Amino acid sequence: MRSMAFIYFLGGSLRAAVVNFTQNYVTGIPFLAREVGAKSLKAEKLYHKAMFDVAIGKDLSPVEARMLDEMINKGTAEDQYIRQITREVKAGFSQH
Repeated sequence: MRSMAFIYFLGGSLRAAVVNFTQNYVTGIPFLAREVGAKSLKAEKLYHKAMFDVAIGKDLSPVEARMLDEMINKGTAEDQYIRQITREVKAGFSQH
């Protein structure tokens, strides 16, 4: 049921795809830069390498490969995303 809701609200939305694609650049890379240093685009290089490795399944440790497999097969990542969105929407309505 949650998968159907996810597909209905976000699956066909080009706007949601663009937001998801740019989310790590806006939030993740600045955080990573704080941890590894902001000079010489080190955070961006690490981010792109990690995304490439995950996309093709290269250079993953056995633990990372197992975690990724479980998240995809069990639908864990999708379920957590839907719960987060639901919490944010409820919080937004309760503030007004």
